[in-house]
Amino acid sequence: DPTNPGLPANQRLTIYSNAQASAGWVAVGGNPGGYLRLTDAVNSARATVIFPDFEQGFVVKAFHFEVDCRIGGGSATPADGFSINFARSNDDVLDDGEGFSSSPGGEANLPEEGTKTGLAIGFDVYDSGSGDVVGFSVKLDNNTLVQVPAETRNGTVDDPTSLQTGPLDGNGTANLGWARFAVDLREDGTLDVVWKGVKVVDNL
Repeated sequence: DPTNPGLPANQRLTIYSNAQASAGWVAVGGNPGGYLRLTDAVNSARATVIFPDFEQGFVVKAFHFEVDCRIGGGSATPADGFSINFARSNDDVLDDGEGFSSSPGGEANLPEEGTKTGLAIGFDVYDSGSGDVVGFSVKLDNNTLVQVPAETRNGTVDDPTSLQTGPLDGNGTANLGWARFAVDLREDGTLDVVWKGVKVVDNL
């Protein structure tokens, strides 16, 4: 349980969560064992997870982030998404979990758009208009480098064009699978993003 307050500070996650999200550790139902719940499929659920400084002050030159995700079971037009961020130390989000980037149309503080500083990999499930793309985005210091569409709604667990991991069949998460999501930032500054075994961003 990476949220256990008994862990040393450099091993424990910080979670900011509203009441609708109920974010935290769930002991069973993962792939296998327990899992970290960010949000359930309910309106206005919102959570931010901040990883500790594993390297205790050393410069991070590269990282590999990899998780199994179970996503879906909400609505026919799913929303909203999430992001993986390697933010600068002065980013607003690090203070209280709020202050994310805006959508192309100007809607502010959207976690799926990523942080305003550093590297942000967006997993954007909802089309906010004004050129927004359902799919993946990569930003550096709030400048969009690439967008990759993935617009199949509520597709199968092995369909990389779907940001969900199973069908919308009225059974909530019961028939959703777990799909691998990975981000690789190498020391030479190149980036890969892998979803369901497919490189959706390759050597950026």
